[in-house]
Amino acid sequence: MYLVMLTTNLINNAVKFTSEGCIFLKVKPVSQDASSSTLAFTVKDTGIGMTKEQLSVIFDAFTQADDSITRRYGGTGLGLAISRQILGLMGSDLQVTSEPGRGTEFTFDLAFIRPRDDEVVLDLSAGPLPYGVTGDLSGVRVLLAEDNRINAEVAVEILKEAGASVDVAVNGREAVDMALEDPYDIVLMDIEMPVMGGYEAARLLRESNLTLPVVAMTAHAMEGVREACLDAGMNDYIAKPIEPHVILNVLSRWLKQDMPSPSPASSPAAFTLPGIDVKEGTRRLMGKEDLYRKLLAGFFRKNASVPDDIREAIAKGETALALALAHTLKGTASTLSATFVHRAALELEAALREGRTDCDHLIEELARMLEEGVRVTEAIMARAHV
Repeated sequence: MYLVMLTTNLINNAVKFTSEGCIFLKVKPVSQDASSSTLAFTVKDTGIGMTKEQLSVIFDAFTQADDSITRRYGGTGLGLAISRQILGLMGSDLQVTSEPGRGTEFTFDLAFIRPRDDEVVLDLSAGPLPYGVTGDLSGVRVLLAEDNRINAEVAVEILKEAGASVDVAVNGREAVDMALEDPYDIVLMDIEMPVMGGYEAARLLRESNLTLPVVAMTAHAMEGVREACLDAGMNDYIAKPIEPHVILNVLSRWLKQDMPSPSPASSPAAFTLPGIDVKEGTRRLMGKEDLYRKLLAGFFRKNASVPDDIREAIAKGETALALALAHTLKGTASTLSATFVHRAALELEAALREGRTDCDHLIEELARMLEEGVRVTEAIMARAHV
């Protein structure tokens, strides 16, 4: 799963920055013995390339390589920083070489163990992957500002599993009021919320002379996000969908706490759904399958009417609303690993961002997927008697 995610992220970046030319994915053996093999992975493109200055910050989770490039091609987001962190947990590293106008090459090595002649599996002896978290963060008080119920529940489960106590605000105004009334250690602040957004809320906290760390949460690193966060007085940001190891690294960095250790992988999921990565979604919820099942069913029920809402917004010329609806649906689907809905919403969002209004076929496809999701998850809930 993680190997697929790593290579897919690198290939997606290569596609984004290569308007013409070629993209190569190469895998070759580096060494092997009776018990293990090491493979070298290379993703190379012939795109725009990067300068030495850009290369020096490309793995920084809070920095874009170049604002002018971001404006034209879109940001690289937090994917490269997270990819490097995951490889570090597996005893490897992500390396990059590049020249302006001559493309970019990313490389990493991974060791595989060979228990039998006909089987090869990934060697995780260098460090477990972050499937869950254990540790003692008791005494740490977190204020989570998030209007999306599913995103909030996922974050709360991660933080509580690590021992932190969490209070949730559903908009920026409420977050400011709560932070002024009670002593929190850190604020996790969604950027886009009703009543008051994350930027304005952060400014009010700073104007009130509160010095606690404020960390933005965003579905993607768009142009100007870094500058907007800093201007608003925020300290950092993390990407959605929220990952246990990422959010806990943020706590560790800003609270000077020891990083909770990842726990072993959870057992295989007891149910499967086509187009949904149940194992990945359950992992993100600390292995709590019943909670994941309920959130998934609720997601499909709540959003079944969203395609009609998008269609109505387009008809009224409210393209910003249509775009926001598609964007929110995409983000929540990603959090729950509902990959088939995520892809459809992503395609619709991209079309709307291009200013297209001829999106009936995309909306119909999205509606069909959501309806199917309602049918299947309702059946699963009935069988599980929850």
